[in-house]
Amino acid sequence: MERTKYLIIAIVCLTFRPGFSQKSYKTEMYNAYIGNNMQTWKTLLLRFEADMPAKNEQRIELVNYYYGYIAYCIGTKQTDEAEYFLNQAEKQLEILEKAQYLPADIYAYKSAFTGFKIGLNPFKAPFIGGQSVDYAKKAIKIAPTQPLGYVQFGNAMYYMPAMFGGSKTEGIDSYLKALNCYKLQGDTLNNWNYINLLGHIGKAYMAIGDYENAGRYFTMALKVEPGFRWVRDELMKELNKKTNAKK
Repeated sequence: MERTKYLIIAIVCLTFRPGFSQKSYKTEMYNAYIGNNMQTWKTLLLRFEADMPAKNEQRIELVNYYYGYIAYCIGTKQTDEAEYFLNQAEKQLEILEKAQYLPADIYAYKSAFTGFKIGLNPFKAPFIGGQSVDYAKKAIKIAPTQPLGYVQFGNAMYYMPAMFGGSKTEGIDSYLKALNCYKLQGDTLNNWNYINLLGHIGKAYMAIGDYENAGRYFTMALKVEPGFRWVRDELMKELNKKTNAKK
């Protein structure tokens, strides 16, 4: 009887590992993001990867964390790191696609990952740039109230050269649709995707010379999270320089 009791306890401990808490990871990832501490993000990402139950809900969350880290690596010219995690992300996405889990999200991430491949090798743009747009459109068609498809369509339009069909204004319009989706869902608290979008909308407006709207969205981001270092310490300072130079 005693042996049976301890065996049951052991099984329970293995099944419900105290190290894994989806809510905790989301909060910790958010704090790492707003603090611009991507080394902590990577540490948490690897821990999540090793710790998570083999469930689709956690797998799609892992893909989202890969997505954020790959973008950072490309932006900081860490090519090998970006390629490694992109490969890992695509493996997880393939499992989710076979399971037919959240197809709109899968298409949205396919759009993003195609964009990452272009970021890693711009010579691929004429050959696969259209795929990124097509995947984003499929995501939007399947789930028109979900934000991620609009974000990726916005990215594709914004960064694609005009000669290939890109449009910065169309990209911003799509970002604003994504923002509205987040608000309608009420998914704005402790959500790194949402606050990142606010920063990117402001940055996009700043790039086209609309400093009034740029300041508006930077202020919105800082109202949500006053400690958002990317906006507070970088983008706001850049905007102030541009605004003062225009006077």
